[in-house]
Amino acid sequence: MGEILTLGNKAFRDYVTDGVPGTGPNKPSKQEIRDFVSIVDITTMNQQGYIDALQTEVDNLSVSGDVIAVATWAQLNAITGVRANQRATVENDPTSHTGPGGVNVPVSTGVYGWKTTAPIGWVWLSPLVTPDALMLNAGKDYPLKAVPRNNVVSAANFRPVNGLLDIKVLGARTGKLYRLEYYGNGNVTYGYEIRVYEYDAATYYTGVAAGFAIIELGDTPRPTIETGPIVTYTAKSTRVDGMSVQFTVDRTKSDEPNPWALNGSGNPAVASYSWIIDPSCYFPVETPAVITAGGAYGSIAITAIKATKVMTMVWSHGETQMLRLTMGPNGKNGLFNIISYEIADLGDPGTANWIPINSTSTDYFPPLIVQSNGSPVDAGAPQIYTGGNHGSDGSAGGNITAIMSAWVCEIDGRVLGENFSGAAERIVVRWSNDLQAYNTLSMARTVVRQHFMAIINPGSIEFFAEIEALESITVITDNGPQIVPTGYTDYIYYNGQPTTRIPIATAGNSGPKSGYATAWAISLKHATYGFLTAWVNRGYEAGDGRYVTAANPYMRQGGGGNTKQYHAIVSGTSAVLTVGQSYKYQGGYSWGPISLISGGVDSAFVTTMKNLPVVAYAFLAAGSGFLNFAPKYAGMSVGSTSLTPRNRLPLTVGGVAYQLAQIT
Repeated sequence: MGEILTLGNKAFRDYVTDGVPGTGPNKPSKQEIRDFVSIVDITTMNQQGYIDALQTEVDNLSVSGDVIAVATWAQLNAITGVRANQRATVENDPTSHTGPGGVNVPVSTGVYGWKTTAPIGWVWLSPLVTPDALMLNAGKDYPLKAVPRNNVVSAANFRPVNGLLDIKVLGARTGKLYRLEYYGNGNVTYGYEIRVYEYDAATYYTGVAAGFAIIELGDTPRPTIETGPIVTYTAKSTRVDGMSVQFTVDRTKSDEPNPWALNGSGNPAVASYSWIIDPSCYFPVETPAVITAGGAYGSIAITAIKATKVMTMVWSHGETQMLRLTMGPNGKNGLFNIISYEIADLGDPGTANWIPINSTSTDYFPPLIVQSNGSPVDAGAPQIYTGGNHGSDGSAGGNITAIMSAWVCEIDGRVLGENFSGAAERIVVRWSNDLQAYNTLSMARTVVRQHFMAIINPGSIEFFAEIEALESITVITDNGPQIVPTGYTDYIYYNGQPTTRIPIATAGNSGPKSGYATAWAISLKHATYGFLTAWVNRGYEAGDGRYVTAANPYMRQGGGGNTKQYHAIVSGTSAVLTVGQSYKYQGGYSWGPISLISGGVDSAFVTTMKNLPVVAYAFLAAGSGFLNFAPKYAGMSVGSTSLTPRNRLPLTVGGVAYQLAQIT
């Protein structure tokens, strides 16, 4: 593309000698124009060839969106494919059959492709391989590694060899090795706690290596393991900032509740005494720059790792604080989501004393209750959520119910290569999740695809969602952006009921849609942490309530001990979609310091809508007050009102008021 620009600038330069007005106006020569047009034509043809090749690759992928999954060859043979190379799987058929052209297939279970030329039909391609890549590690040394320790290589410990499926050291330091020293495995004394030590690589193999505990038993509250056979959770180090260990265990093979004692008080005869976590599982993260005061928000200091899809972002949270947001694969299905957010005094994120506000495996970007209207299906199956943190048991146990089929991150317009550490103003993440229906769980057939695009600016996430049918479906429930209230004290619903703040432990809702048709944001508040808000744009696509009955609220608390807050995109009625059809909505999350407001203002938040900065605020009674903006908003206006020289917006209202205005 650089050659196009060069020849174009040459042909259509302003002056005879480029950049020299005294040489007179340039009259483009026909030869220079032909040179320019020729390179455009060649480049376009090359790009089309690339696009055609890419399309061929997409056609051959098993994630094209029209994959068929059936139990037997007889079922597949009764189906006509819709395109060349369409993929299908026969899940459980040990019998033989005769395929197109008289080819004998001795075992029908496998992967097939649709052949559109004679002889037409489903052609066997390969054996069926489980899509659960983690299970490839079952019964193998990896993700641990047998190496010498003080010149001795220990025997294997059967418990981690059989039970440990994956482990990642996030924030690993150069020149270091890491060992899993102990895992409680559900025993009475330590539950599911872990101990991980760091060693100097230079002395570990041949010397008596002295280790340093990055995670010690009792450092953090004992984790509550999820139900189900395969569990994943993250243990954050309280000793080394920015370091954590994420591990996945198959509880059916871990010899629970017998602990994994892999160090044996320095005894090399103990199984796995010398073994380390395989260095391919180390993911170093550079320390981001010092965060300086930026008013409500400044730039983002981000560390991102492509291999793990984990992103840690830090921005100023008012004049004296900073907030750290971590996003990445989370929960039962490992789908991209919010993992945690923490607060600290303004300064160097690498040495700050971070105070957790919330860390959870539950979902913010939502699961669905979705039904397949196709065939075959699980007749009489209970209507449970799939996707998010939900497994096949309806909670966080059982088998996975969704996979993340695509993920890409752009930092200030540049696609993330491998690792990145530095400053950014804007981050865009796009990902897709393929979800099973509640009535296709036994065959693990995905029926719906969630597409998300999240635009992350300092202090906020604006996202667009599209829910696309991969076959004929009925979406029964879609809660839109969800929000975990842990760490906050009370909440209100913008444009909803009641007009007083509600304690977190008290169940509430925004009122029926028929009476509160413009209710749109959930605002959580804490005197130190500030505000966390989740919102839906009522003026964008399905955010207008087309799939919400008049009697149902747009926002609600879970109730019955569940304090989580939910929006409503599909509630009380259903969204019936045929293959290829979809619905869309727009929402977001915003974190704001308590210093964003003063006087009689109840709450406020700054975010973007369609990538334009906006501010929303609430008064719960008549009064006056100020919104206090970051220095970067100097000289700007909110609506028709200019900010004061101190970047403040004076406000006066005669009663309860909720306002939304663009910042220009």
